[in-house]
Amino acid sequence: MALTLSSCVVLHEEYFFPQAIGGKVEKEWCRGHVGVDNQLIFSFEDVEVKMDVWEHQNITRLGISFKLHSNSEVVWPQQPLFVTADTSQTSIEVKSFDRLIRKGDDIKSETYLVDTIMKNDLDHETFYKSFIVSKDSVESIEVSAFYLIINGKKEQIPLSVFSKKSGLFLHPLNC
Repeated sequence: MALTLSSCVVLHEEYFFPQAIGGKVEKEWCRGHVGVDNQLIFSFEDVEVKMDVWEHQNITRLGISFKLHSNSEVVWPQQPLFVTADTSQTSIEVKSFDRLIRKGDDIKSETYLVDTIMKNDLDHETFYKSFIVSKDSVESIEVSAFYLIINGKKEQIPLSVFSKKSGLFLHPLNC
């Protein structure tokens, strides 16, 4: 039983490998120790901006989240977000981000509109949104540069590219 609770398996997986100047690539599973390198993270003071791309049932999605520590703030100003899936470019209208709040077994969600301050009230807070970028399977995604206002300072997230790859990877049975 103890072996099962702490073991891992090797699985074949397709994923999108991210690249961007100034971004750090990390694994998502088990605190970044196993699985595929599929997260792109930008760090600014007490804020981490994370992006990832995935496919499920041939629908390709882009996820953007902000993890805020201490008394930090993020604002997503009104701006277009251009995404190129293979060779087809689209503009995504970002309207809001969601904050999930856990209190015991209850989970509550709050919506923060564009141009609204997303602020940390606890030890750390995460604000998140996912966007459909293609209703077909794709080989690559390119996300245009965009900017954020982090702790009152305008910061730019550079052009980011996610390329489909596959391989065998170690995955935890529980983590």
